[in-house]
Amino acid sequence: MPVVEMQGRYNVNPLNVLETGSDQTSDLWLWAIEIKRTTAPEPSRGFHLACDDIKPSKKWVVYAGEEEYQMKDGIIVTPLIRMMSTLQRIQHDGS
Repeated sequence: MPVVEMQGRYNVNPLNVLETGSDQTSDLWLWAIEIKRTTAPEPSRGFHLACDDIKPSKKWVVYAGEEEYQMKDGIIVTPLIRMMSTLQRIQHDGS
């Protein structure tokens, strides 16, 4: 599956899987991200199946609401603006 390099800092492929860190270090994180347009998101069956396969370190559902909360199975539901802040923080300081 092709991976697109973005800003040399993280890679995203068409399955909404985010890899951060460096291939040369052990701090490589694998995130699964699903984006929903609703204010009451439910992760799709495909998202759960993909997470079972790839075992991401973080599972995110980005939605149109305003609150961040955690669902079962460690899935973090977050507004788009907060996800953008998280990605920006990674880009700037790697945390």
